[in-house]
Formats: sequence, C-alpha cells, structure tokens
Amino acid sequence: MKGNLQKIMKIGMKTRVKLCCWLLAAFLLPVIFLFPGIAGAVDMEVSAVPVAFGDTPVAAPGHVGQAYPLRPFYPAARTIDTAGLEQSYFESIIIDVRSRFEYEVVRINKAKHVPLGEGDFIAEIKRYRAPVSKIPLIFYCNDPACSRAFRAALLAQAAGYENVHVYDSGVFSLLMAAPEKVSLMGTTPAQPDMVIPDDYYEKVQIDFEEFVKRTSRIGTLIIDIRDIYHRDFEPNLEGVRNIPMESFLKAVTNRIWAEKKLLIFDQNGEQTRWLQYFLQANGYTDYAFLRGGMQGLDLGSQARKVVRASSDISLNQERLLEVTLDNGLEPLDIAAINLIAGSVGFENHAVIEWDQALDVLGCTTEQLRVSAERLRNGGYLLFSQGRETLVFHMDPRLAWKGKMSGDLWTSRVREFEGSVRK
Repeated sequence: MKGNLQKIMKIGMKTRVKLCCWLLAAFLLPVIFLFPGIAGAVDMEVSAVPVAFGDTPVAAPGHVGQAYPLRPFYPAARTIDTAGLEQSYFESIIIDVRSRFEYEVVRINKAKHVPLGEGDFIAEIKRYRAPVSKIPLIFYCNDPACSRAFRAALLAQAAGYENVHVYDSGVFSLLMAAPEKVSLMGTTPAQPDMVIPDDYYEKVQIDFEEFVKRTSRIGTLIIDIRDIYHRDFEPNLEGVRNIPMESFLKAVTNRIWAEKKLLIFDQNGEQTRWLQYFLQANGYTDYAFLRGGMQGLDLGSQARKVVRASSDISLNQERLLEVTLDNGLEPLDIAAINLIAGSVGFENHAVIEWDQALDVLGCTTEQLRVSAERLRNGGYLLFSQGRETLVFHMDPRLAWKGKMSGDLWTSRVREFEGSVRK
C-alpha cells in the first residue's frame, strides 16, 4: 500500500488531477445512467451559462451558471461546439430530444423530433440512421445544463451507435450564431430579439400571497395547465380550471381569453417559461405565473387534495333530443351540434379545424357559418371563427367534459346563460 502511494506521489500534479476526475466520473456515470431520476435532478439544480456571444454557449432563458457543467459526468459522450455543428449541419442527422412543447417554441430547422422518455427511443432513432454509419448523429437540448442530450447519446452508444455527438451548447446558442438554421415560434430565420429576457419572465412570476390577492380581480381566470394525472394537489383557491397544456394552447392561439386576466400555474414552474412565448405571440398582456408552481407551495396550508372527476364527455341525451325536434333547425344544424358535442376538449369548449368540419359535415364554408348562427340564435352554443379553426362554447347542459354537477359546472351554466342573453 505504501509503495503504491509513493508511486502516485511521483506522478505530476496535472496527471493526478486528471486521474481524480476520471475516477469521479467512473463512479458517477453509472449512477446517472442507471438512475435517470438523478440526472433529472441535475437538470433542475445545475444552472446554465450566462448569455454571451462567440464561442461561449448561450443559456436558455432563465438559466445562469457555470459553462458546460455536465461534461465531467459524461466522459464517454463526444461533444461538438457551435462551429462544428455549423460545419457539419447539412451532412448530419440532428435529433431534438426535448418535449413537443419546447420543440414548438424553438428548434433547429432540420432536426428530427424524438422526445427522450416517450416510446421506444432507439426504435425511433433507427428510422433516421443505422447504428454503423459515417453520418454524424447529433443530439441537442436547451442549454449546457440540460442532461437529456447526454443521456440520449449514452442510450444510442449502448445500442451500438457510432459517430454520436452531443451539442451541449444548446439550441439558443445556435440561434444567436446562425439564426437562419433555427425557428423561433414558427419564424425562420429566428429573430434573436424575440428571445424573452430573464428579467421579463421574472416580472410575471408572483408568490402565492400575491397570486391569492389577484384572484379577486374582475375577469380573472385561474388555470392549472398540468395533465390531469399529475394533479394530486391544487392550491387552496376557488374556481381553479384544469385545462391541460395541449387544450390550453388551442385556447391561447384562438384568443379565447385574450381580454381576461390569467393566473396560471404548472407543477414546478418549468412549463410556464415556454408558455410565455405563446402568450406573447398571441397578444396576451395581463397574465402571471405562480412562482415555483405547485412544488413551491406548502401542501399543508396552501394546497388541498384533488378529488378527481371523470375526464369523459357527458352528453345530456334528453336535451340533445330536444335540439333534434327544434323546427327552426336544419339537418345540417343537427349534424353540426353532434360533431361539436363530441369534440368538447375542456369544460364546454370545442376547437375544430375548418377542414375537418367541412369534410365531416359535407358542406361549404358559408353553409357552416349560417348553421352556426342558427344554433347560436337558438341558444345552444356560442362560437367564434379564425382562419383555420372554429371555437365553440356549448351549453354546458348539453355537453361537458366531466360530470354535469358541482360548483364549477353550475357556474359555467350561469356564465353561458349570461352570454346568450347579451
């Protein structure tokens, strides 16, 4: 033992530092690889780098910290910098491993979207490149603090893939360096001045006490954008609407509540960072996010257990029969209201694409507009139209997402009646 120590002490200082780093990595790498929950914790705890230009990586909004903090934990992963990505851009297969939501906000133009953790990841990768190939396979995420690209690369290497790289500077770095290769909110070349600054996001985050105060303002909606299966607890507030993100985005892009005051929360404050892009792009100005989401609340004093309601659409067959017997309606109207009732996505709202409606109903655009007007005049629904979609508010007594009972349903009935009278 003494002899081994003497041998180690004879090694130069630089070599000893390298040896220690490799030993640390050899211990941590299997832990992170085998227990992705720990790697997920790294995503939350390790911050990214300051916003800068040139060869320095650019942080995703909301992240500040050390440059490339994850590289020591993934020594087996080969990284590629922004200059290297630009040089090999057209010859490479680029994979975006983030969620659909993040992908829709900002993405590398030629990237294939294969979310990590959804479905058979390797089977999806095989659609774009064989394991043995000279074509570079490049994974990317948001910024240097995001471990998903590293974890994807390790999975690919374990499945026999060669020539695998991680672009750990992240999509925002490429946006600043080569905006023509990036789309931001559907626009390419991406406009760097459209990136929402950290301080602007900070301004719309409020603590629970302020959140509660703002609920008393007239015209305020409290919206829980979490998936229904993640809703074990909710804030101790009345009138909370659970509208999962996909449905909420439809409402946002169709400007259903553009004139309302929106108070929004998610599970941990991560989704609202990306949601802000959709709100800004669609003209929403009066909104705020609960700082830290539900995870930031005291479950004992500030939250309550959620009693789950049915997620199925409830149809009042007796009332629907009355609609069919209304002599003021045409056969097209009956077919339309059945289509709308079956398309209710949250509460009493249904968002239907024009093409889908025209194809199902076999009518023209003008015929459908006239039909919707008759149904509105009959007090069965309200509607608005966009370039690509129709947004319907059904009478909650005809169709409702969930059970037709409870305080929320009763309040929506009163709201609908008031809107019809106007």
